[in-house]
Amino acid sequence: MRAFQHGAGKGLGRVKEMAMQPDMILQFAHFLKKHYEQRGVSNPAVRAEVYVTLNARPSKLLIDPQVDLTKMEDGWSHKSWTINENDNQVSKHNER
Repeated sequence: MRAFQHGAGKGLGRVKEMAMQPDMILQFAHFLKKHYEQRGVSNPAVRAEVYVTLNARPSKLLIDPQVDLTKMEDGWSHKSWTINENDNQVSKHNER
């Protein structure tokens, strides 16, 4: 998300919106991959350490920070790279 924050306020609303939506985070990870590949970086990896809170509860991880999001695909099925709200451990995803 750091690369997105360089816009000093212009995209701040979008960053906040994206922060709680795993599908948007995944799209941004794929955008970053293309961006860096076009600049000569081979096989860039994008990982995210995202914490969310709901109803004044303590913050919890939303996304497994060990997973390279550029290797994940979006879809309607369960996102194995997200962390179950009832489980404070990282997902059991194979890609690490």
